[in-house]
Amino acid sequence: MVPVLALLKAAPALASRPADTASTSNGSARPLNHFSRLHLSQLTPTSAASINDPLVNLINGSRAAKGSAPLQLLPVALVAANVAYAQSVLRQLIVTKTCDHNLPAWQAFQASSTGSRLRPMSEVLGCPEARGSWNPERLLSRWLGSPLHNDILLNRPRNSHAACVQLSEAGRIGVLCSFWVAQ
Repeated sequence: MVPVLALLKAAPALASRPADTASTSNGSARPLNHFSRLHLSQLTPTSAASINDPLVNLINGSRAAKGSAPLQLLPVALVAANVAYAQSVLRQLIVTKTCDHNLPAWQAFQASSTGSRLRPMSEVLGCPEARGSWNPERLLSRWLGSPLHNDILLNRPRNSHAACVQLSEAGRIGVLCSFWVAQ
């Protein structure tokens, strides 16, 4: 388990990369997808106020239609840890061609958030699918059609913050959205 503080110490290195690249496993640069680019840009405090996460916006549209309060974006101080966790989970799903939650990894991520004013409480996965067929509106529709996912997205009043990370590798795209509560 890597504590949140250890990941946050890596944040300046992430923020200092060219805006549209990230390191691959062999150290070379690769283009970032839209969601990763959004989250990595949140590591710069001056840009945090102008960040706009399209999937969180779609979720908030559904919350507003139900009369629920909107979810806020994850604070800059927690973004690096969230992105690291989400990318690890998504990479595993893409490689194994599965779509199961990794409970031990989730519990370790939750435990690593001690000392923060927010704690990750739940997550939803957008199972990896072919890059050309991924669509955020269709993904939200699937989540809303599932009683458990609908409950996580719309009916948990303690959820105050959300962050979605998309990973595109090997011709497939997966998404993980985490939902956070005050500790």
